[in-house]
Amino acid sequence: MKNQPLESIVRHRVGTARRSFRRARRRLRFAISPPPVILCYHRIFEPETDPHLLAVSPDHFRQQLEVVKRIAHPLSLDELSLCLERGALPRRGVVVTFDDGYLDNLENALPILRAAQVPATIYIATGNVGLNCEFWWDDLERLILTRDKLPRTVQLTVGGRSCEWAMGTDSEIDADWNVLAPGDRIAHQQIFCDLHTALRPVPAAQQREVLDQLRQLTGASQEARPFYRCLTGPELESLAREPLVTLGAHTISHCDLNARTKAEQQAEISGSKEQLEKIIGRPVKHFSYPYGSCNDDSVAVCAENDFRSAVTCIDQPVDRNAPHHLLPRFLVRNWDGAEFERRLQGFFRG
Repeated sequence: MKNQPLESIVRHRVGTARRSFRRARRRLRFAISPPPVILCYHRIFEPETDPHLLAVSPDHFRQQLEVVKRIAHPLSLDELSLCLERGALPRRGVVVTFDDGYLDNLENALPILRAAQVPATIYIATGNVGLNCEFWWDDLERLILTRDKLPRTVQLTVGGRSCEWAMGTDSEIDADWNVLAPGDRIAHQQIFCDLHTALRPVPAAQQREVLDQLRQLTGASQEARPFYRCLTGPELESLAREPLVTLGAHTISHCDLNARTKAEQQAEISGSKEQLEKIIGRPVKHFSYPYGSCNDDSVAVCAENDFRSAVTCIDQPVDRNAPHHLLPRFLVRNWDGAEFERRLQGFFRG
């Protein structure tokens, strides 16, 4: 900074001081009156591998809901939306949400939600409804992280480009590994991370092309493993009749909206809404951005389609001025009750 003009240095320091003051004032306000938080779950299941740490065991989910009932105030998303519209947010409110629409949301999560009498919103990626196949990221995990017989050299065409990975001397796959683990990655793990990064922004057809190449290399089945498939139409109809459950849209193909044109986003967002409404026979008023990824066009399309809310993966409490189509959420990991309580208290503080 020594070469900057004095005026620029002063502006920088004043700006930093203002931001620090706003953060401190917000923390104080949150400490006096803890705002509501929205929790983001995906799976209530104990998978063989969980590289992105998206699964919570049924026992830990039960403990977490016990904490919510004891120290917080469970809310439905409709109740929170109404509070936002009125400008009066409840203290320590907690909204439970699930992304994607896995079978275990019905089989494992619902009985626990019923026992605790906690409402939840489940967002459905409608393109996978009724298909006996896995979401692309689960398929990738199955083909790479649970296969110890990959060729010594893996050659794939990804987006028209030839890619190659040397397997080296990998001898055993670590089922407990996840993408946040420190240290060097073995070949299986590096291929998984490289392909996940490459496949996330591309259209579903290109994702399937790469996965089909991997299936040819490994001989793996295309059929979904138990509990890895999406819900069927009749299962969604059953969920829609549950008083504790609200169903929301989550695009058709679970695409990264930030990598799509506005017209493509419109097709994905409105299409998932229309498809889900046709299945369950009632209006769908809530939306979740896949991966939490969105832009100004995404927000505009949600507003144009009359969604009452749209949620992100921004880890903040719900402030009284939060935009209805950019609501923040906290991702929940597989924490036991004590750890979850510590984390939830931190969520309330912002």
